Amino acid sequence: MNNKLAWSLAVVVLSQPFSAIAQSSGLNVAIVFDAAGKYDHAMNQAANDGAERAAADFGVNVSTATPVDAADATSLLSSNAKTNALVISVGHTSTLNTVAKAMPGTHFAVVDDLPAGQNTMGIRFRENEAAFMAGYIAASDTNTNVIGMIVPDASPATARFVAAYKAGAKLICGSCTVLTESTTGTTLPDITASAERLSKSMMQKGADILFIGANKGKYGVVAAVRSQQCLKAASLPAGVKFTHDVFASVPRPKDYLATCAGETRPVFFIGWESDYVSLGDTDADPATLNSGLTCIVKRADNAVYDLIRDQVKKRPWRTGETAFGFQNNGLEVTINPFNTALFDKAMLGRMKKVEGLITSGILKLGE
Repeated sequence: MNNKLAWSLAVVVLSQPFSAIAQSSGLNVAIVFDAAGKYDHAMNQAANDGAERAAADFGVNVSTATPVDAADATSLLSSNAKTNALVISVGHTSTLNTVAKAMPGTHFAVVDDLPAGQNTMGIRFRENEAAFMAGYIAASDTNTNVIGMIVPDASPATARFVAAYKAGAKLICGSCTVLTESTTGTTLPDITASAERLSKSMMQKGADILFIGANKGKYGVVAAVRSQQCLKAASLPAGVKFTHDVFASVPRPKDYLATCAGETRPVFFIGWESDYVSLGDTDADPATLNSGLTCIVKRADNAVYDLIRDQVKKRPWRTGETAFGFQNNGLEVTINPFNTALFDKAMLGRMKKVEGLITSGILKLGE
């Protein structure tokens, strides 16, 4: 082939859209969301983002559905299992177990839970790693040496979660006090109100950074922190005082944290599961006070992408739990325009070291 002809063919190929030149894998994948739907800015949307990325990279055919109730979830899981080699569900674990048992030729995966059966897989996240990192960040940035944690219940799993948070705090601040409370209520409004009451109580005890370990109570914690915004020295209980200003050396935009100065210190939340740092901003201006310190995010998009990639490459199916943490891009600390001024290079370097110690197994995560 002469050079002129080769160049002409190259131009033809490169001028085609990616979808035209990418070879389709022929794999059909369905995602069944929970009731919040595809654009919930949380687990559903993350799972969909991962699937869309896999579709672009591997030519996978992806379909999605959102059930209106439990019966509809059963129907959608069953119908999709007939036409798709892989069905991914966000929630609906008990329903999926029943459907999977009846359809052994289809692979099923649940995001953030563990289903049962040889043809099922649970995409899980190493929550203790996240809690440890949250504790470390909170204790690194507290001005009062009092930090808080809102959790959903008093189960053994939650106890391990709390222990990891305390262990992370102890790594950097052995004198820090860690307050923990469990939300009450069964409906979202009740849980939200409970989280707000608990957060206000913790701040009255001197807590200036609250980790939202109960994701369903996030709006209550965010509302409480935003309304408080600045702890006043005169309001701190006996024995609690401002020990330092951790933000004195942090380069920040003009007027950043100007709301809290002198005998006050800012109050922050650390979110969990999804990125909602921007919810802590009161005026949509990244250069002004933001009550969202950071979030530890479950990267369901990366997990779903990896699962689909493995199916495309015909790798052996692994039943049971597949765990995602910092090491395999399953967890991430949010750093974005709304909070970047709160993390100097030294702090980012220390966080990276802690992440390495976590993934290497050197650190004990409070077990």
